[in-house]
Amino acid sequence: MLTISNLTQDGATLTHNNTLKVGDIIPISLKYDDIEINTKVKIVKVSEKFAQAEFFNLSEADANQILYLSMMHPEQPAVNVTETDHEQSISATNDAE
Repeated sequence: MLTISNLTQDGATLTHNNTLKVGDIIPISLKYDDIEINTKVKIVKVSEKFAQAEFFNLSEADANQILYLSMMHPEQPAVNVTETDHEQSISATNDAE
């Protein structure tokens, strides 16, 4: 299971179990209350436990919503990963409810 340990307007730090590699493109769905953002991240740096991911093709509206989430909700959403045809998909939701 992946989790987001840091969320910024430009990307996220993901914790993982040595499953990601530089260049991986991962669809991501962030959901928190009434905010839902569907985009992709590209893994740009990897260690055994952490991976740095950058958002790309992100609309200005989605970037602003991510900035809002990172500032107003310092607790990070849980992230679930499923594998589909050599592609990992991340779904982050607000589990605090």
